[in-house]
Amino acid sequence: MSIYIKFAFKNLFRHTRRSLVSIGMIIGAFCSLYIFHGFASDILQSLEEISVNSMYGHIQIAKPSYFDRTPLRLARDGYLTEVENLRAEIEKNPHVSSVAGRLSFFTLLSKGESSISARGIGFEVDKEENIWSAMQIVKGAQLQPSSDREILIGQGLNGSMHANIGDNITLVTSTLDGTVNAMDVTVRGIFNMGVAEIDDYVFFIPHKAAQRLLDADSFEQLIIQIKPDSSLQKVIQELQPLADQHNLKVKSWRELSTLFNQVEDFWEMQIRIVVYLLGIMIFLGIANTISMSIIERTSEIGTLRALGFEKKDLMVIFLLESLIMGLVGVGIAFPCAVLISTLLNMAQIPIVLPGSSVEFPFQILFTYSGLVQGAIVALVIPVLATLPALRHILKKSIVDSLR
Repeated sequence: MSIYIKFAFKNLFRHTRRSLVSIGMIIGAFCSLYIFHGFASDILQSLEEISVNSMYGHIQIAKPSYFDRTPLRLARDGYLTEVENLRAEIEKNPHVSSVAGRLSFFTLLSKGESSISARGIGFEVDKEENIWSAMQIVKGAQLQPSSDREILIGQGLNGSMHANIGDNITLVTSTLDGTVNAMDVTVRGIFNMGVAEIDDYVFFIPHKAAQRLLDADSFEQLIIQIKPDSSLQKVIQELQPLADQHNLKVKSWRELSTLFNQVEDFWEMQIRIVVYLLGIMIFLGIANTISMSIIERTSEIGTLRALGFEKKDLMVIFLLESLIMGLVGVGIAFPCAVLISTLLNMAQIPIVLPGSSVEFPFQILFTYSGLVQGAIVALVIPVLATLPALRHILKKSIVDSLR
């Protein structure tokens, strides 16, 4: 095998310019895939943080009618019973870090002559401290456990209300029994999560104020956060018997976040398209380069066969040339990709993504999937590109090759 590698190395650098062109294509493909993967991963990670910390938690437990949107004769029937006992049972799980109740409702926000419909989320301020990690307070302050008739309003929603910190807003909605109720609240802060469907339509309110507005004494769902090193699916399996016992349903944030799943599917499709296009470009480029090299060496191939080299020996040598070319390309491309990613991250280039309400800095995360996929393309495609021309030449007889 050592003599094969020696032959492959010498032949690879016989035509330096041609080899450098092929290696350059490999470097470009690797860097492109690495950066594209890192960019997509950063977007998905940011969206996951928003989904888990501010919207859905890791796990939700509620009545089946809540998830299925089944019409109920009485809205009150969709609320949980024996919440504190259920919370205590869930908190016994060593993988659970917090359990908090939530209730949501649609209401009319009124300020002066302006009125707009919005979705209110009532939450336990003292039990959902991690909600602030994915939420930027652009004006005012966070809600406190002592907050009562105060709300945090989305920046886009506030753009329609034109409210300032300390302004009073009237909430008008139907109670669980169907009667109309109203409550005056004060704007404590304006938030931005970077997702238009949240910032433009949602406000947060302490759960006690929401319960008084709706004439409720319970919650629609329990939001469960798990510890960092815990397995989401394992915790769901452990909580399932408890949910079944109370005729409740358990769902993970992945099942609930339609936006995350749509964005993830979109980026997976984009990555596949990029892989296919880069693969085809590298295949055609390297196949052309290698075909020229192999045709020029037809007499050399005939001489080697006349000296006793079998077809399989020659195939191993040429395939090793392509493999070594790919390894050299990956070896150069990886530090180049890391350097380019670092420079782009430092540049803080602002971009606006579809569905976002603010500019995000262009960031690239290190991902093993991008590294592995780039390496596979860089190593496999050159080898595959060698086969057509090599098989064509090896079909010739020794006499025809020597002519």
